[in-house]
Formats: sequence, C-alpha cells, structure tokens
Amino acid sequence: MATEAARWSLRHRLVGLLLAATTALWLLSALTIYWDAERESQELFDQTLQETARLLLVLSEHELEERASGPADPAFDSGTDPEPHYRSFQIWNDGGHLLYRSSTAPTTPLQPAPGEGFGWARAQGTLARTYVTWSPAHRLQIQIAEPMQHRSEIGRQMAGRLALFALTFLPLLGGVVWWLSRRALTPILTTAQAVAARSPDELAAVEPADAPSELAPLIAALNRLLQRMRDALARERRFTADASHELRTPLAAIRTNVQVMLRARSPAEAAEAGQDLLASVDRSARLIDQLLGLARIDASPEGNHVRFALIDMGRLLAAQAAAHAGAAQRRHITLSVDAAAAPVYGAEEELTILLRNLIDNAIRYTPAGGRVALSCHTLDGGCQLTVADSGVGISKEARARIFERFYRVPGSTAPGSGLGLSIAQRIVELHGARIEVAEGLDGSGTRFVLTFPHPPGGTAGAAGSSAAAT
Repeated sequence: MATEAARWSLRHRLVGLLLAATTALWLLSALTIYWDAERESQELFDQTLQETARLLLVLSEHELEERASGPADPAFDSGTDPEPHYRSFQIWNDGGHLLYRSSTAPTTPLQPAPGEGFGWARAQGTLARTYVTWSPAHRLQIQIAEPMQHRSEIGRQMAGRLALFALTFLPLLGGVVWWLSRRALTPILTTAQAVAARSPDELAAVEPADAPSELAPLIAALNRLLQRMRDALARERRFTADASHELRTPLAAIRTNVQVMLRARSPAEAAEAGQDLLASVDRSARLIDQLLGLARIDASPEGNHVRFALIDMGRLLAAQAAAHAGAAQRRHITLSVDAAAAPVYGAEEELTILLRNLIDNAIRYTPAGGRVALSCHTLDGGCQLTVADSGVGISKEARARIFERFYRVPGSTAPGSGLGLSIAQRIVELHGARIEVAEGLDGSGTRFVLTFPHPPGGTAGAAGSSAAAT
C-alpha cells in the first residue's frame, strides 16, 4: 500500500514537464535567434565598415587634389572621422607614406601585413576588426579598424533583453500552465469526489458528464469492477436466502427426530427415530456440501479461481463409477461404464463434482433392477460424456427447469435439494461445454449428454479404462 510520502502529483509532474519542455525550447530558440542575429549584425558591421572606408577614401582623394602639395604631416588629423570614439583609420599612398589618420590611430600600420579585405588585428590593446582597400587608381590605401568591444556591447545588450524577457515570461507561463492543468484535471477530481461520496450500497455505474476521452478507460474499468461487485452482492444475498430456506427443512426434521427419541417408549422406537435422525443429518450434510460447492463455483463468474489443466475425462469417469459401485449394488442397479481416453482442458476438482452429481442423481432416481450406463469417448477432437439411466425420467415440460436452483421435478420421491443439476450446469458453462437432456435407457429414464470442446495444445497422455460393475 502506497504511503502519502510515496505518492506523486500528476498536476505537479505535468506542470514541471511542460515548463521544462517550454524552457528548453525557448532557450534553443533564443540561442538560435541570438546566433543568427549575431551573424547578421557582424555582416552588417562589416558592410558599414567597408562603406565607411570607401567614403573616407573618396574624401581623401578629393582633398589631395585640392591641396596639390606634398605629403601631409603623418600626425595630421583630417577631421573627417565620423565616429572617432571607436573607429580608427589611416590613409597611405602607394609609396608607403602615411597621409592621413584619425586621432585614435597610431602612426604605424593598423594591419601589420596588409592585404585587401577584412582581417583581425590588435588596436589600442584590444582585438579589432580591420578592413584594407585601395582606391580605383591604386594611388591611396585605407586601413580602418573597429574594436570588437563595440560590437560585443551590442550583443550583450541583445542577450540582456532576451534574459529580461525570459525572467518576465517564464513565471507568467508557469502560472498559465498551472491554471490550465488545474482546469484540465478538474473532471478527474469531480469523478473522484462523486465516487467518494457514494454509500457502500450504491454500486451503480459511474457516468460523469464532462469526462474526457482519456479518462474513459479508467471509468470503464471502474464500472466493470462495480458490476462485479453488484453481481457478487446479488449472489451472496441469493445464496444466503436459498441456504436459510433449504436448511430450515432438514433442521426441523432433525429437531423432530430428537424429540421422538426423547419420548420413545421402547428401544425399538428409539432406534427407528435414530435412523431417521441419521438420514436427516446426512441430508443436511449433503445440502451444506452442495451449497458450499455452489458458492465456490459462483465466486468468480469467469472461473478465475480455478486452475485448468489437460485432464483425461475417461480416467475421472472410471474413478467415479468405481466410487458409486457400492451405492448401485445396494439398490440392485446395474452400473456399466465405457470410459475411453478423452482429453479435456479443465479443472479436475470441478469436473469430479460434475460427474458425482450426475451419477448420484441417476442412481437415486432409478428403481431397483434398473440400469445406469456411463460412457466417454472423443468426438471431433473434443470429448463427449453420457450419463443415462432407466429411471422415472423427466417430462419435456420439466426439462426446461431442471437446471434451476432448488427446482425439483413434481412427484419426485427420492431425497434431494434441487441443487445438483444447477451445480452441474454451472461447471459445464465454466468449461465452455454443452449439456443436453434426452430420453434414457429402455425407452424410459433420462440421458445427459455433455460435449466438451477440443483442448488447446495437445491430447491427454493418460489412457482411459473400460470397466463394468454390477
């Protein structure tokens, strides 16, 4: 049994998984966006650096044409630097002389080994992005550098905005997910409360109106359980009522016989009452055995309480014939058995009860000098069992009711409770077999024909036996 500490919350797990998945997806998206934006910004920075270099190169050529003088002082600041705080540039002529430079540019080349295009260099102690190009006439060369610190600052600003958005968005998302999960799980709580509010005798099916389809298997399983509980309760009540009704008669007979014994006027009268008392006790014991057997079989309609195995029905029939031979002999009844090997997949104890009830009924309802014939053989891969007698027989009208509990054929004089055939039919149903009632031996009596299906996975290994008893 799970303790409270071992329980886990579906809502907590759902919210946690959704938040974890959302956070992971958001981080992946944010990193993708950041990397893509960083790449785009670097391309844009390079493009701006390139355009600035070309503009400065054109301005420098124009100024040289106007000056028409010698090389300018290398320390001269042209004043044309549009962004002097973070960009540095130098203008060199084709003779390697420095003509112009920005106030932040050194007198030595920004790019130590200049080649045209973009590159990397150390400028003012920091890593810088450089660009080198020549004028169309190849008279002037510009070297321009932009510190990476400026570019990194923009990237840090972007990352900060993304982080601020995450700090604002994720708590809000957690609240929304929590609210949505609570709403989504409300039908489960409603169903649980409806079941908890029921009384022990309220076993009707649970049918919540707003249950989602995902909850349908659980509700269906719960309703099946409630149906089994209703069936079990109905069987228990029926069994209690039947048992109390049927036990009343033998108990009354026992009480009467005891009173007769107490008032007996002679040993012979007391002995006779004692014999009647013994018969009443035997009848009560038989009735109790049958009631307990019926309760055991009814305990599980699907037969889950019994263990099935491959059984030789011929062997069971021969054993029951031998067990009833003495009773048949005392009543001067000829008992014959033809028991060939016949495999059946079933429960041996229940099948033994079935055979015992059928053979016992056949002997008790057959008068002295009559016959009872038992046979067992294979049929179409299955097994066919026959119990026939030459007794009083059963009318066609009564055959429809003989399997009802506590039903006895009108006019029956043999002792009985009316449970034997009901138990037999229940065992037959448990094994997926079929039982039929027909006319018995010598144009009278009753014949019970039982047909069992083909056993799965093989045939019985034990050989049957044939015997006859008188």
